[in-house]
Amino acid sequence: MSFRSARGGISNRRGQRGGTPTFLGHPGRNTPQHSQTPHIPPPLMATPSASAVLVDRYWIPKKDEDEREKLAAGRQPTIFDRRKASTMAVDFLVQLLSMGDATTHYREGARPIWASLPKNQKNPLSETCLKVIHEVPSAWPLALDFVCQLVHEATHFTLLNRESRTKNDISVVDEALHTIVAELRTIVEGKKFSSRCLELLGVLCNLFADLCRCNRMRPSLHQMYVEGILNVMKDIPAVKLMLDLLDEVLTYLLEETPEACTQTLISASKHGFNFEWIWFHVVLTFPSSIVQHLLWHGMQDFRAYVQTLTQCGQMNAAIFAKQHDEYHTKFTAIKDVFMFLAKRMNAELKSCALKMIKKNLEDRVTEKQPDDMSVLFMLRLIAYTRDILDFLINDIVNMVNYKNVLNATRMALTVDRKFILQPNQTYIQFFTLVVQALNNAQLSKLITKLAPIAYAQHSDDLGGNCGAVVSDGAAAVLDEIANSVLVKVHAETGNRVIVDCHVLKKYTDDSDLLQKAIDMLFTVEKSRIFHMKLLHALCLENSSSSSSSCSQDIMSEVIMRCLCTAEDEKQLAIFVSFLETVLPFSVDCLRKAVVTKGTKRERKTLASDFSDFKRKNLLWIRNLKTLLEWERGAADSQIMKYIGVSMMDNMGQIMSDVLSWALDSLAEAYERREEHATAQEVPSIVNLVTSFIFASNHAAYLSNKDTYQIIAKTAGILTLMLRYIGMERFEVIDAYHSFLECIMKFFLPLPTRMDQRTQLIIHLLSEVFEMSAELFGSCRDLCAWEEEAQYAAGCETVDFDIFGLFNGNNEPDDIMKQLETLTTESERASKVAHAGKLVKKGKAPKNRRFNPSSDEVLRRLILLNTLKTICTSSERAERTLFQRLAIELTQRFCGDAALSLYEWNEWEYEREQISKYVIIAKTFNENGVASDILTFIAREVSIWFAFPLVKALLAVVINDIESKSSRQRNDRIREESVLQLDKSLSYFVRALILPTRLMCCTMKVVSRVTVHEASVLLVNLWKYLADVAPTHQALMVDRTITAVSDFGRFGPKTLKAAVPWKQTMIYLIQKYSKDLGHFVQLLKREHFLADEEDSDDWSIEYTPPFLFIPDMKR
Repeated sequence: MSFRSARGGISNRRGQRGGTPTFLGHPGRNTPQHSQTPHIPPPLMATPSASAVLVDRYWIPKKDEDEREKLAAGRQPTIFDRRKASTMAVDFLVQLLSMGDATTHYREGARPIWASLPKNQKNPLSETCLKVIHEVPSAWPLALDFVCQLVHEATHFTLLNRESRTKNDISVVDEALHTIVAELRTIVEGKKFSSRCLELLGVLCNLFADLCRCNRMRPSLHQMYVEGILNVMKDIPAVKLMLDLLDEVLTYLLEETPEACTQTLISASKHGFNFEWIWFHVVLTFPSSIVQHLLWHGMQDFRAYVQTLTQCGQMNAAIFAKQHDEYHTKFTAIKDVFMFLAKRMNAELKSCALKMIKKNLEDRVTEKQPDDMSVLFMLRLIAYTRDILDFLINDIVNMVNYKNVLNATRMALTVDRKFILQPNQTYIQFFTLVVQALNNAQLSKLITKLAPIAYAQHSDDLGGNCGAVVSDGAAAVLDEIANSVLVKVHAETGNRVIVDCHVLKKYTDDSDLLQKAIDMLFTVEKSRIFHMKLLHALCLENSSSSSSSCSQDIMSEVIMRCLCTAEDEKQLAIFVSFLETVLPFSVDCLRKAVVTKGTKRERKTLASDFSDFKRKNLLWIRNLKTLLEWERGAADSQIMKYIGVSMMDNMGQIMSDVLSWALDSLAEAYERREEHATAQEVPSIVNLVTSFIFASNHAAYLSNKDTYQIIAKTAGILTLMLRYIGMERFEVIDAYHSFLECIMKFFLPLPTRMDQRTQLIIHLLSEVFEMSAELFGSCRDLCAWEEEAQYAAGCETVDFDIFGLFNGNNEPDDIMKQLETLTTESERASKVAHAGKLVKKGKAPKNRRFNPSSDEVLRRLILLNTLKTICTSSERAERTLFQRLAIELTQRFCGDAALSLYEWNEWEYEREQISKYVIIAKTFNENGVASDILTFIAREVSIWFAFPLVKALLAVVINDIESKSSRQRNDRIREESVLQLDKSLSYFVRALILPTRLMCCTMKVVSRVTVHEASVLLVNLWKYLADVAPTHQALMVDRTITAVSDFGRFGPKTLKAAVPWKQTMIYLIQKYSKDLGHFVQLLKREHFLADEEDSDDWSIEYTPPFLFIPDMKR
């Protein structure tokens, strides 16, 4: 019986008795005017006193009431009397309710209704309400409604007294509430009326929701959250009294009928925010035993439900549906309780749930259905409620390991999926929800825990048949994580993505983890998709970020680490596949990576944690070379064609780094040159660099700075390779020549790179001369030089024709022809290498091959061939590089002041500079290869650009002979001096400045005359050279072809200058006709000393001097 129906019934009865009809259930209110106080009683009635009571809206003196009670007590009440008394009590309570509606107090200017009643010894409010509660069960809702009205009035005026200066006395209401609530608590504690308690719980829930709804906009509660509303309400005595009553009711109902209690609470949640403060109060006051009790009984019900439906699979469909609906109703109630507890972050719920899960996972799992289904029950709660999932999942992640996951999987396999998950939901969809519920930090932690489970090898005795299921499930979860990261990156572009996403941030902060992911991308096929997605997300986030203040370029780092990690072409193909996923979002990602992270310094920074950085360098060079080849060979329709490796801006710097790596590797290999593996390692290093240069082909796009660095390092590599060249190391020789050819073709093409080739000459001479003794030996300790000295001592007994100065065509067989016969084919190298020994008899064969006598001679030959390759131009008449080689060689020995020495002065003047010349000659003679280089320059008709050097060499010899002439005037020249003179004059003979025939006679004359006569002859020869030498202007400024090729060449133009020299020599021949008589007949020939091209044979037998030792006799 509701309050409104009771009030309506009384009004109808009053109408039937002929009374005045009431307005809205209020007696005496015929007009809609509000009455602040009750109407004045009729004038015949006595004025009410303080002790009067209200009966049927008429004031009756207490004395008359007492007399009436005495008369009634004198006899036993009948059933009729008791019914009448109960009816009167109900009617009186209805009249009290009819005095007003407390919810209307919240309008402005409202006055108290029941608080204004006078105080008696017995509070009429509590007395009437308690009488109805005890004697009229059907009016229980009416009494509770009256209690709610009193609470509303007390709450409103309590807050009003705090918010304004008005002071309303509500002590009557407070006393009545204390009396009524105490009686209600007695009823609850008696634990006899569960139905009344449920009804009371529902009324209380609606009361609390109405209190919040009616008061939330007033100043005391405006814009407060749930905690603030609860605190304010607890400060109100009437509300605090009702909250204590609520605690008593919940404690009783959760023990007796938890399902009905839970359903009542859930039903009250329809009030939304107005009821949330009560949920907060309930969460704070629930004891831990209640939460644990609910969890345990929920698990028991779930187990009974699963077992019933599993064991009775053939039951009737209607019975099956009934069983399912009954459990679903109970589960929904429990689930909603846990959901709201989870929303309130209840610590007891978390603690109890995790303890149940942990205990269940530690139990021994069999193939049968387990008795303890705590894990499966929690999985069902998580599957059906996202709030519980969000509440517990982060702590469940900490329990993830292989053993726990295996046990959970075994338990899940014993139960049909439909009992755990929602209808039509798969485990993959469930895992997706789990991933979405994880926060960033736990998501990152889950990757760390699941990666070993998914991709590592586990023992079969532990996993059994479930091992594959566990591994596949973990891989599925990781794949969902990767998908969620990709969705986040695609949806939220910008530089904040990587900061907000802990999964990506963990990879950016931990270089070891990033490198491990790249390693697994290449080596573990099962993890390839997962790691490719994560790395793609890293690169995609970086490419979409427009901020220039980003701490590091992750995309470039990922790409560079991949290039330094791929071991073979198969792994490199995997990298290309990954790169093709990034290219649509960042077309120049590879170019950007190589430009920003491809330098040696950046790569060393990235690989600082690598134990094998040298190995990573090798892989980087090889992989980049392969990508260059693939890009050039790809079809236009392939995306590989547009990866952008070729034509990179910093290719010159990269090439410089590649050469630096080659230098370091060759230097390190030289320290272990005695090892057998070194012989194969050196060619492989150089061949890799050579192939890289061929693949890059960036000569036209190199800056001068890059070219200079490349040239310097090229010279270093060539010099280091000369150290490895030996008699039987054909692979090294082949690699040397391939590298040199590659450098000349791609980096130093003529004529655009003339200056760079000059720089290469400078650097190469610097490197070679620095280790000349190691590479080529010296004049004292090399067998080649000893052989020369031995030959020089016994040269007088050798026939003229076997010197090799003339072949069948009367052409000199010089070093250049020997170099032209050199080949780099490894299978023929030992047969065609120049031997460096003189052929004792016969003429040189047409296809002569030379076999070097030692490693030093072979290196010398290869160095000269290198200089020939560098200096040779497509136009044979062009000798610019040979001239620069001559100038550089001159400056090496004569110093920077050599430019001032490009004047051939008279002997008297040059004699004063002899101290400088002695130092120059000494340094020159101690060098193991300088003489060969100077001979090579003379053969290329560029000797005048080195004539300060040859002038110094010749001046030292002439000065030595001249100085002996004063002391040993009549002695002959020693053979050592003749050899030095022969060596000094041979450069002029090679340059065709001095004719060969004339020099044969001159050297023979010098060896037979006295020291004084020889000095006079040599001074005249010096004068001749001074006359024919070019001026500094013609040589260094004009630089005409004539100055290069014709200056000083013996012929009709130089006959006049050669007259003193020739006359002196004729005089000496006639004077020493006994020793030189065989020259008399030759002198009679008119053109013998005039024309070098005279082809007449010499008919007089004679023993020629040891004129010019062939270049490769060494």
